[in-house]
Amino acid sequence: ERNLPPPYRLKAFTLSEVLITIVIIGVVAAITIPAVLDSLQNQEYKVGYKKAFSDLSQATAEGVAFGEFPYRENKYDNDTTIEEWNILKNRFGVLKVCENYNPFDCWVDADRIFDEPKTHLTYSFVDLSGRAWIIYYRFENIYMVDTNGDKSPNKFGKDRWVFTFADDNGSRICGGNPCRNPGTPKCVIPYINTDIKTSSTICHYPPCNYKSWLIN
Repeated sequence: ERNLPPPYRLKAFTLSEVLITIVIIGVVAAITIPAVLDSLQNQEYKVGYKKAFSDLSQATAEGVAFGEFPYRENKYDNDTTIEEWNILKNRFGVLKVCENYNPFDCWVDADRIFDEPKTHLTYSFVDLSGRAWIIYYRFENIYMVDTNGDKSPNKFGKDRWVFTFADDNGSRICGGNPCRNPGTPKCVIPYINTDIKTSSTICHYPPCNYKSWLIN
């Protein structure tokens, strides 16, 4: 190369320049790739949330149209809750049913929903798309979904969400104790209609975007 006339001499990077470039690329990748992957994962969770809400809303609307839902006048009413549950379940393609004392054969016990989960008489099922559904507490009209079944992370505000029934004005049926709003369900709403930024009973790993992810 050095024996060539000036116009024909080749220019090359030194080894140190190549190493510096590689290091810079590595640093940039280390900073940006996790953020990109996290954003993609959150988008997947968001889509799953909206899809579950849509499907549950559709099942509820069909039950309302056919006049199937019972009138609830007590907040803690096991018979009404189970009747509501069966109306919803019968509108999903069901892959597996877990009832009585074995709900956690369908619902992976990661984020605990009970202090003593194995002793609770409750109901769960897995639909044909692999989502797991469960009654939060068999006496109340609180229904939960895990949008990717037994796959991780099994956490509220990620792949787990909570819904309840409301009237035409969006007020929960039999919210409060005693029941402040008796009636029959007209629609589904998020059980918690706000974003939670701190740890709580149904948000162990905040933030839990119970509101904004259904809107945006």
